[in-house]
Amino acid sequence: MKNDSENGTLDFDNSTLPECGEHVCSYFPVTTLIPLTVISLIVMITGIIGNTITILIVGRYKEMKTTTNLYLSSMAVSDMVILLCFPFDLYRIWKSRPWVLGGFLCQFINFISESCTYSTILHITALSIERYLAICFPLKAKVFVTKRRVKMVIAFLWVFASSALHDVEYLMEFMYRYSRYMQLNEQMSACSNCLK
Repeated sequence: MKNDSENGTLDFDNSTLPECGEHVCSYFPVTTLIPLTVISLIVMITGIIGNTITILIVGRYKEMKTTTNLYLSSMAVSDMVILLCFPFDLYRIWKSRPWVLGGFLCQFINFISESCTYSTILHITALSIERYLAICFPLKAKVFVTKRRVKMVIAFLWVFASSALHDVEYLMEFMYRYSRYMQLNEQMSACSNCLK
């Protein structure tokens, strides 16, 4: 990477990228990929085990089904789904091009991963509001924050995160098609200028 001091931009030097071979086509050298993969797999396995334990404990024991633990178990589901998408992210890091798993799976994995990320952010926000109410207004919170209402809020958060992301995905698809359209127009006008 070079720093262009005249206009303050960074120019990326393609000569530092490793060559695409038969098995590896990545932006990172293998000496970086191997430790990254090992660490990612350790995080993935540990996270799946920990989140599974959380879900099982909250689901099995009635005294553990508090409003806070309902939020935490829903976030554990979200985290598990994100962790289950890790192998696809690792594949992308190891072999950035071409994506051989199909266009649908590429979009679906991105949709699920981003949807779970949005859902986790919304859960943390809702949990913070619930804790604020419990600390500042403990008597009102006992009446207002019930398990039934928390379950409805959790369902709403999941639906909202998925639907909001669907709109973002639609907008990104529109922008991609528009940029392709503009590129084609530029190419056609360049061709027509050459023909004149």
